[in-house]
Amino acid sequence: MKKMFLSFVVGSFLAGFSVNAAAPTESGSVTAAEPVGGGARATQIAGYITDDDYPPSAIRAEESGTSVARIVIDAEGKVTDCVAAGSNSASLDLVTCKLIRERFLFKPARDAKGITIAETRTQRITWKLPGMRMTETPQPRRQTMSFTVEKDGSVSDCKSADTGAPGPSIPCPVYVPPVLDAKGNPVAKRVQFINEVIVTDKK
Repeated sequence: MKKMFLSFVVGSFLAGFSVNAAAPTESGSVTAAEPVGGGARATQIAGYITDDDYPPSAIRAEESGTSVARIVIDAEGKVTDCVAAGSNSASLDLVTCKLIRERFLFKPARDAKGITIAETRTQRITWKLPGMRMTETPQPRRQTMSFTVEKDGSVSDCKSADTGAPGPSIPCPVYVPPVLDAKGNPVAKRVQFINEVIVTDKK
């Protein structure tokens, strides 16, 4: 809950800045022909790659691009082989296959008789450098917002205040997943967010 909502608040607070911190995107395509007579392709049921997986060495070298991975999915839905290329970064291609092998799981492909079979496909992972590019001069600003999260997740008594440089206000949420106590029961809680830009003289 906290992470999801904070990203929403910060995204609003940094309006006017160009932010590029999206998770790597992925897409896939099967290299074989369309299934015939009721056969089915493999379907991904688990596995993810996020911006937290970006190799530090690639960030330092400002490397980005799309890794095209050729993967083999066995009859149990596991990735047994992976070869990636195309990103113009050895570290990005290597980590692409490493993460696909470790994390991705598929519902295996089936032939026309319903028997599980191996499948070869390509999986594309696009890596974009995480980071933030400011397009406006930073100005001192402070935003606060407080609200009550009720037991059912509804939000009440939302208050917000802005001081400093002009900019978009933080909108009040309409729903937040309920806060749970130690026994797992929902409880009402008061929540406060504070976002602040501080500009000082260089020492």
